[in-house]
Amino acid sequence: MVHRCGAKLKTKGVKEISVVSETITTHEYESKTLAKAFEEITGIKVKHDLIGEGDVVEKLQTSMQSGNPFMTAGSPTPT
Repeated sequence: MVHRCGAKLKTKGVKEISVVSETITTHEYESKTLAKAFEEITGIKVKHDLIGEGDVVEKLQTSMQSGNPFMTAGSPTPT
């Protein structure tokens, strides 16, 4: 599944995905382990920012207004 997803993103020219999520144990694992595995499997870099919950909402609102999309952990969006 990851390889198929990566292949689709690569055909669209995606080289990096940005993810933002709140700092909790699950998201720390995703950032340190799963993001690295995704990059190794697909060749697509994952930029994962871990920040406070209130800051996540603010960053998402700002990114939507600027057109530079971020998604919460679990749903990365290509940039």
